[in-house]
Amino acid sequence: MMKKKSITKALIMALTAALLVAPAAAYADTAKASTAVTAAQSQTSYSIQYMPNRVTQGIGAVYFTPSFQCDYAILTYEYNGQQQNVFMSASSLYGPNGFVYYNVPQNSVIRVTYWQTGVGQSDTPWQTI
Repeated sequence: MMKKKSITKALIMALTAALLVAPAAAYADTAKASTAVTAAQSQTSYSIQYMPNRVTQGIGAVYFTPSFQCDYAILTYEYNGQQQNVFMSASSLYGPNGFVYYNVPQNSVIRVTYWQTGVGQSDTPWQTI
């Protein structure tokens, strides 16, 4: 009986500690992210274009063209309540730092998350294409 009480007490203490530490860690991450986003937004310009596919109706490509050096870009698109996160491929079609992802349904809500060299990770605002 004594062993069961000590296990229960240890479990309660561990859960209490986790509940107290997790919000502080989440707040610290949020503060870091907002600083990076503000810094990136102050020195960026980019364009996001949607090009419909001539063969398949309702499907197209999203081009992300930043004016700065960009290490990677992730496209998040939502269509009919389904959300997808995909890595965009490098494409020099619209510039030396361009990215593209094909097979995006028309009328999707999209956002690009990108990593800007020397600044960090940022998100574009959501937009409908």
